[in-house]
Amino acid sequence: ADVQGLVYYNGMCGYCGKNRCHLYCGMVGQQKSNGTQYYPAMLRPSDPYNVKGCSHDDILLASVPSPASAQYSANLEQLVSSPSLAE
Repeated sequence: ADVQGLVYYNGMCGYCGKNRCHLYCGMVGQQKSNGTQYYPAMLRPSDPYNVKGCSHDDILLASVPSPASAQYSANLEQLVSSPSLAE
């Protein structure tokens, strides 16, 4: 599901976005200070990757949550009920 061209079909952030997992796992990417690209990292790197909002503690593979279908459904409901493309 995580291919570069998929962003054009599903409208999500793409392979270099902060919330790069397209299955709503909740794992946030890491970013360098003043950087524009996020990197998948389960172990917290040292500086210059200490950026507010994406400096999470180490993540164990076994603790990555299952995809959140409830969050997907809520986002889909918001999308469908939007009165315009801008919203």
